[in-house]
Amino acid sequence: IDESILPEDFHLFTQLFMAIKSGDTKTQSDLEVRFIAGDKKTKWLSINLAPIKINDELHISIIVIDVTAKKMAKLILERERKALHLFVDATINTNSIVDLCQRVLEGLTATLRLEKGSIRILDSNKNLLLPLACVGLTEKERRDLVPLSITDLEAPLAKIARSKQKIFAPDITKEPMLAKTNLREKFGFYSYISWPILNASGKLLGNIQMGSCQILDFNEEDKIFFETISGLFSNAIEKMQAIDDLRESEGRFKRTVENMSDGITIIENDKIIYVNDRVCQIFGYSKEELMVLNPYTLLLDKYVTSHQVRKALEGADYSFGDEFWIIQKNGARRYVNNRYSAELADGKLKRLYIVTSDITERKLAEENLRLLNEELEQRVKERTAQLESVNQELETFSYSVSHDLRAPLRSIDGFSKALYEDYDSLLDEVGKDYLTRVRSACQRMAQLIDDMLALSRFTRKEIRKELVSLSGLAS
Repeated sequence: IDESILPEDFHLFTQLFMAIKSGDTKTQSDLEVRFIAGDKKTKWLSINLAPIKINDELHISIIVIDVTAKKMAKLILERERKALHLFVDATINTNSIVDLCQRVLEGLTATLRLEKGSIRILDSNKNLLLPLACVGLTEKERRDLVPLSITDLEAPLAKIARSKQKIFAPDITKEPMLAKTNLREKFGFYSYISWPILNASGKLLGNIQMGSCQILDFNEEDKIFFETISGLFSNAIEKMQAIDDLRESEGRFKRTVENMSDGITIIENDKIIYVNDRVCQIFGYSKEELMVLNPYTLLLDKYVTSHQVRKALEGADYSFGDEFWIIQKNGARRYVNNRYSAELADGKLKRLYIVTSDITERKLAEENLRLLNEELEQRVKERTAQLESVNQELETFSYSVSHDLRAPLRSIDGFSKALYEDYDSLLDEVGKDYLTRVRSACQRMAQLIDDMLALSRFTRKEIRKELVSLSGLAS
């Protein structure tokens, strides 16, 4: 036993033995020491020393009990308790996955008495294992700790991570999976642990790598311990990733809302609980001022407050909108369009969401367009009256001209006819032809006058549409 007890524990055994031998009854007679068994494995012994006198001679009774299983169970329980405390503390007191990984790695290396380690987390979008935490590495070793492609068929560490293999190697030179790696040359490792971080469904989340520059004696309890803490770690990572995703989503939403061209207001229990910067610009108040104002006297029209919100409370209408003029803090008037969405709970208004658009320029443009249309209509009426007056004068002129021209034409035609009939015997054929031509010209002139009158009357008739064959007209 003396030769098998580890040197660091042997002096404790010697001190107890000498104290018992000298008759010291106050010294604790029980002692737990480590020793090397025949199979070269470290075990724990509980040694009880008791003095016995036989024939006035002092003898020492030594009772040795193998308490390795009990001791290992106690150590495992203590390590798991520390690990649980570590994960709880890391999860509560960290704000990012990087901080979580760093805290966990520091705790694990200290618990397992390992000098160096790193944690990589998988970026599934890029298929890269990204180094997020390291312990004990030199500056050069940190620079060599680069992202690792999970699809790299040549990299041994990528193959280990991809296969989700769990490696506990007391001596890396005897581990086939590590034969082609440069862990010994790059990091000085003799003992090495590579453990996949898997979620409940077996999906790879990352990988833990730790090592020692000494050959360590990893046992089955170490593997059980690692199995336990890897499950805790994967839960913590997924929770932190969900928090990071939520934080990123909230950040995107906030940036989107804050940069919108429309104002966003949320009212809860008749109080404003949120406004974006655009609301402040539209109404001319700061966020602090808006938060203490009565929303129904500023953000909503009286008609909306008394009528449409009441309908929303009754569940008759969940969304509605209106347009009205507002008075800014500096007294300026703006015209806004509000769109409301009511969230009800048990038939009562829980929240009211308001989207406000400043449409002052559009309203002014519409007003200017209305005034311009009215002005154009007035001008058209005036020009129409002028045209009607001109047409009336033209018609009167045409009637007068036609009436004045008809009398001379009738005289010429009448006298030509009388001359032709009464003096027929005195006229030769040439004279008769001249008279015929005069009468024919008078008749054509009369027809032209009738056509002019018909044309003047035609402009006053209603337009009548009908189909016309252009081919027929052309032919």
